[in-house]
Amino acid sequence: MATKISEGNRFISIKSKLRYLGGIAIYGRNYRELRMIRKERDQLRKLMPAPKNAITHVDLKNQTKALKEFANLQIVWILKNYGVECVLDVGANIGQYASSLREHGYEGQIVSFEPVPEYHAKLLERSAPDPRWHVIPAALGTYDGEIQMRVQGQTSSALTTSSNYGVENFKSLAKHANDELTTVKVNRLDSILGGILDSIGVDSGATRIYLKLDTQGFDLEAFRGAGTYLDSIVAMQSELAVIKIYEGMPGMADALNEYQKAGFQISGIFPVTVHKGGRVVEFDGILVKSDRFLGEK
Repeated sequence: MATKISEGNRFISIKSKLRYLGGIAIYGRNYRELRMIRKERDQLRKLMPAPKNAITHVDLKNQTKALKEFANLQIVWILKNYGVECVLDVGANIGQYASSLREHGYEGQIVSFEPVPEYHAKLLERSAPDPRWHVIPAALGTYDGEIQMRVQGQTSSALTTSSNYGVENFKSLAKHANDELTTVKVNRLDSILGGILDSIGVDSGATRIYLKLDTQGFDLEAFRGAGTYLDSIVAMQSELAVIKIYEGMPGMADALNEYQKAGFQISGIFPVTVHKGGRVVEFDGILVKSDRFLGEK
């Protein structure tokens, strides 16, 4: 049996510890990042194996998962090379996105916005051990006040009504199509962000922000409320609809047009939802202001 030593609240083998210290000696402080890259590589290999006859082993579901891993790598690269100090997690739900950022090595500030009371409670519990993860009980839009939204099960909510396509093709949307609406708080981002940043010790006039939007058809409304803080946002991501599953939501071309007019350029587009026959319903669009790039690190 291998001898073990205590490290924090876990035990590791001396052999593992020596291997880790040896890695640092050889590769320097970047050894942690190297291990992270190798972990990502191994995950991708599991999702996209290379059998002798690859044509007979094509699995669209696993390919989509693998592309999501590529998207995560792209986001991590952007956070590092654009010097992002604060991530705004808009439409946080129960904290899946923020947790993923931590798993991928991001150590900066995260501010999660989630207006649904039951999701907000779970989000608070999940973020409690992390002093750099802050939770705000509000939706973001183009005005300050209240708005009605529909809670669609355990992990989804929307500020807009489901389209016919959405109801016909997604069980959760059909199941909750006629549920009572919940009244929640809504704010313009530029009316509350200064106070939030000041309260967590971040310079609201100089910080570099990454804006993540996942609001089920309401992304442009949240974006339009950024106002004077648009200059502080150096990169962002937003769901881009190829097929509209919510009424009134912008199509992919319209959304990209508005983001590009605000100075953002496309860095990556990855499928989020793929429906019957391999048809993409939504993409995750990752955009940057290339003039704010700090250089490869």
